[in-house]
Amino acid sequence: MGAGLPSGVNALGRLVNGEVVAGDSNTVYRWTGSGWQILGNFGSGVPLAFAVRPNGELIVAGSYYAGSLTWAPAIGRWNGGSWSVTTVGVGGAWFD
Repeated sequence: MGAGLPSGVNALGRLVNGEVVAGDSNTVYRWTGSGWQILGNFGSGVPLAFAVRPNGELIVAGSYYAGSLTWAPAIGRWNGGSWSVTTVGVGGAWFD
């Protein structure tokens, strides 16, 4: 699809309207039909998986830089204009 993303793809998903979303090292993009558009910067995080809620909200699971060279599991939510990311309550087994 197009020229691809700047640093490869870590995750792919599909929004309720059929648009494809993709995540690279810290950015989430959506395919407009003719090119990739930045949906939003995931901050210091790496998107690894997408899920879409019935109401259309995009949920992202990934790892998030927590400082001191520490990465923590994180969940992000796209509200249509910005990301909210939390590492609170996210624990258990994790993968690299």
